[in-house]
Order: sequence, then C-alpha cells, then structure tokens
Amino acid sequence: MSKQAELCDQTPFELISILNELIDSENFDGMTIMLQELEEAGYEKFHQVLLMAFQRLINRNFLTRALDLFTIFPILCYYEKSIEGFLADCLFDSICSGNEDKIKNLIDCFGNYTAVTNASNYNLFEYAVVLGKFEMAKMIRETLGVTSNEGFLLIRAARLGKVEILEYLWKEIGMYTTQTDLLLRYAIKSGSLDTLKFIRFEIGIVDYRESEILEIAIYQAIETADFNNLEFLLVYFKMNFNPKKILPMGDTEPPPKHCLYESMCKLAVMNDTDFIRYCYYVLKIDFATCNPKSEWATYLDLLKISVKNWNLKLLKILIEELGLVTRIIPDVLGECLIFYILQFPGEAKDKRKFLDYYLKYETKDNLRSIKDFLTPEMIAMLQNAKMKSSDAYSKKAKYYTQD
Repeated sequence: MSKQAELCDQTPFELISILNELIDSENFDGMTIMLQELEEAGYEKFHQVLLMAFQRLINRNFLTRALDLFTIFPILCYYEKSIEGFLADCLFDSICSGNEDKIKNLIDCFGNYTAVTNASNYNLFEYAVVLGKFEMAKMIRETLGVTSNEGFLLIRAARLGKVEILEYLWKEIGMYTTQTDLLLRYAIKSGSLDTLKFIRFEIGIVDYRESEILEIAIYQAIETADFNNLEFLLVYFKMNFNPKKILPMGDTEPPPKHCLYESMCKLAVMNDTDFIRYCYYVLKIDFATCNPKSEWATYLDLLKISVKNWNLKLLKILIEELGLVTRIIPDVLGECLIFYILQFPGEAKDKRKFLDYYLKYETKDNLRSIKDFLTPEMIAMLQNAKMKSSDAYSKKAKYYTQD
C-alpha cells in the first residue's frame, strides 16, 4: 500500500494528531508534504484536516506559517467564513488572556478583523471593558481604532469597581448613561469607595430613588465590616424615598440576600446591637407594626434570635427602643415569647433573667393560651419569676400556675 493510500485510510482525527505533532515540533516541511499528499490523493475530508491544521498553527502562534497555507492550498480561500469566525474567536480569547501582542500580530497577518463581534454582540473594545482589562481596552481603541459609546459600559466598569476604566470612558470617550441609580447600585456592590467618589464628584450624581441601593450598602457593610461606603452614601447622596417604607423582605420572590430582614437577622446573630441601633436612629429604618399581617411583622423573628443567643441586651433594645410590639407575637410566630423562652434549651439562670424582664410585656390572653402546655419544670420556673416580679406581673403569672 502506498503512503498516500495509508494516509487516506485514516480518520480526520488520526490525521490531525499526526499533523499536530509535526506542528508542535516545528516540522513545517513535514506538515506541508503530508497535506499535499492528502490533497493529491483526493482525501474526502481534506478541507476539514486543512482547517484544523490552520487552527493549530494559529493557536501555537505560528501566524506566518498559517498565512502561507493560503498560497500553498488555494482551496482554503473557499472557507473564508469559517476562518473569519475562528480568527474572531482568537481575538476575543487573546483579550481574555491579556495577550496584546497576539492581537496585533493577528491583525497584521490577516487584515482588519476589528469589526467582529462575539456571541454577546460585544466588539473588541467592549469585551475588554466588560472583562475589566483597562490597558487592553486602551490599546484596542488607540491602536486598532475600535471604540464604543454604549452607556452600559459605564455600569459595567462601576460593577467591577474599576475606577480607572470609568474615568477613561467618562473623560476620554464622553460616554454617559441615564441609568444613574443602576450605576450607583453596582458601584455599591463593587465595594470600591473610589468608584463611589468618582460617581459623586466627577459624574455629578447627587441622589438616588431606589431603596435597594441603601439595602445593598447595609449588606456590604455587614459582610465586609467596612462602613466607609455606607457612610459616604449617607453623607454625600440624598435619598429620594422614605426609608421607613422599605419592605423588610424586598419586593421580589425569593427575597434577595441583601434585603433588610436578612441583614437585621445577621446583625442579631452577630450581636451587633450598635449597627442595629444605627439603622434605626441614623438610617431611620422602621421595625415595628401592630398588624400581624404586615410585612414588618417579620422583624419579630429578631426576638427569637435574642432568645436563642440568650442576649437580654438585644431583647431590651428591640422592645424598648425599636418598639417591636410583643402582643402580636403568637399571631406571627405561632406561640408567645414566654413559651419560647421556657422551652428553648438554655441555662436556668438565663431563662430566669429573660422571664423576670419579659413577663411584664406579655398579655393575659397570650398567657392563657399556653397554660395547658406547661410542664412542671416550666411552672416552677414561672413561679420563681413570679416572686421576683411586681404584684401586677405576679397576677399575670397565675395564668401559668393555677389549675
């Protein structure tokens, strides 16, 4: 069997494996001879093998060798669209890897492919900005002449916290966006104080309408233990909404992780009572409601958290300062807080402190509702709390202890 016949008897995959070895070892003469033999033998899938060899040469950065194939095998010109698509992918891959030299060399060897777009319809400049590659974006615009005036790039730069890109887009290109709340929201999410400062002092945004921006700032401060962005937002931006009306769980389903309810629960678990009070006194967030069907009633879960952690200080702040209404607890949580205190695992001394403090806030109806569910141990605990309470609160305790 002749050598050509042996080659033609192999699959395209087997042939390209051989060609890859020749290319990787820089045996370009061997590669060319093998391709010529396949063409002369009329190999059925020659064009497929030729294209794969071309791609291998590009991937290994043997660009001039890849260009030579057009001269040696003119048939390659018939597959211009496939080649253009592959070269475009190479350009975008080079942006992703930060290989500026390969981008320049591809353009030098194969002509102007700068008008290409990827599957997301980004051009080369936009893609570099989306990836946060500032120097790459500058090179593409200033060397290749590819640019954009799409305002979404400002938002993307803010989202990445890339103030240098934001400044370049704003000052050098003159880019702008009408979606100022979205720009600010993503700047907050990025955690970049410099980005916030640029938006305020250079772009000139002075207020915002979306309460979610404040929610995200609170969430970020909790997660990072960094209050700079939240304080900057509070001092330099005006809220065009009433923070008392921010829905605890947000207005989407499921609730976002940065909703106020989740943030306040996290603060309660962390025992960060200072931050909780800051939200109430400084940010003017409302926690209380008399309506058990109100969304604000979800904040009553904070009382449970105070019991789980036996945090009497938190319990007092929630009731005495934030004004949580305790009489609606059974309608919201399914049982009164006294019963929760009695049955939740904990040391007797902690339970006594909670009972001594909280008994005065419980209603007669709530006490009466749990009477039949008390164990002898719970009754004894209440009797002890009763003796330490005033006469008025002791009368309430009778509902627990009398038969």
